[in-house]
Amino acid sequence: MNRCLKYHLDTVHTYESIRKPHFINWNDYPSPFKVYNTTSFKLPPFPTENSLPFLKAFFNGEESLSSQFLSFEEISALCFAMNGITKIETFGTEPFMFRSAPSAGALYPFELYLFIKRLSVPDGIYHYQPLNHSLELLSEGDYSKELESIFCIELNSNILPIISFIHPRSAWKYRKRAYRYCLLDCGHLLFNGLIYLKSIKKPAAVISQFCDAKANSFMNFDKTEFVAAAINIGSTKRKNFSTSITPIKFPSSSQIAQNPIILKEIAETHTEGNISSCKDVEPIHLKSSTSKVDIDTASLAVNRTIFKRRSRRNFTAEFLEEKFFYLTVRALNTHINSDWKSRINALIIATNIKNIPDGIYRITDKEAVLLSCGNFSEEIAYLSLGQSFLSRANLNIIFCADLVNSTCHNYREILLEAGIKGEIIYLLAESKNLGACGVGAFFDIDLKEFLNLKAEEYPVYIVSIGTI
Repeated sequence: MNRCLKYHLDTVHTYESIRKPHFINWNDYPSPFKVYNTTSFKLPPFPTENSLPFLKAFFNGEESLSSQFLSFEEISALCFAMNGITKIETFGTEPFMFRSAPSAGALYPFELYLFIKRLSVPDGIYHYQPLNHSLELLSEGDYSKELESIFCIELNSNILPIISFIHPRSAWKYRKRAYRYCLLDCGHLLFNGLIYLKSIKKPAAVISQFCDAKANSFMNFDKTEFVAAAINIGSTKRKNFSTSITPIKFPSSSQIAQNPIILKEIAETHTEGNISSCKDVEPIHLKSSTSKVDIDTASLAVNRTIFKRRSRRNFTAEFLEEKFFYLTVRALNTHINSDWKSRINALIIATNIKNIPDGIYRITDKEAVLLSCGNFSEEIAYLSLGQSFLSRANLNIIFCADLVNSTCHNYREILLEAGIKGEIIYLLAESKNLGACGVGAFFDIDLKEFLNLKAEEYPVYIVSIGTI
């Protein structure tokens, strides 16, 4: 049994485990913001209108290689789409800031860094600061060669977004299971970046296979923060570079918490999946050219959809149009440009959909195959730790994967992909004025048995959709 399968099995929820809660110290709530003590550059506001309709961009978005550079305004919009503050609510006397990408427990373990060159700001490594929608300059200079060597890519754009996660933020509430949520949340962030780039016709791919030790050393990260992925814009070529890497000396930054929950199990599980050389990375797997999808339904614009997205649980259990069921199936089968081959399988528990029998469906390459007929809304709610809103959902989508025959690096990719596909569903629902909510907590083994999954297959994520 590899370390990551062992980690996954060690962190399953059971009837007994959820009745042994750990102590949560609200006086040591982790800050969701990392603030660097450095020069910052204010970014222009996020344009919520005048972007492509979400469905058109997602299914039929065109990509152009004629210009792989982004303007300052486009970089600003990309940052906001991935990690911007979209809403502020007051709980008691404290304001709470919600982000464009969803996060388990709204703990936001992810951070967004960018290498930028040939713009009105100095060339260098930046940190995106959601608090005031600005770029914090961490180190000035052209780091193209170093980043090509780290990520094993040809860098043809003037920007490279780099996504990291800080596990103690999520571990404060979720302890060892937090590693799952960190990667799922990074997947949410990644898709927001991909769909924004697609809406402005920029080809892009997720890079999850890179020289980990070099990356984390270069970014001057400790054992609480790790690089999870990057988005390469324009070029889809892999390169084997051998540039020497010198760690950057970053400015000082704010604390996560006074007494952060640092778990060596998470750090050790993550580093078990490290890649040490560009010789060990896969090529980027691109979507094969296909005919355009006939979309006969309107949707909100991409930027508006991202800005409006919330985790909504107020499902009404009213009937859902048949057309949306097939849109969802099509979305789940849409390829994401990345350096891994998909290992995610999806099942749908459908309830109250016009002309579609209630039941459990497995999504294949071409269609949804009915496995079991019946109303299973109460069962999926119970199996998700009794969260009643799942019983009112029209679609409960369960993402599953073979964890037995996967390496530790595959495990990372599985959770990143589940997060990406989960965010596709989130935004698909939001674009059609439906509700959606991700669910990372469930009785793992009971759900596996209920769905009659293969011995090597385990559920990793659920996203629910419903009328609101």
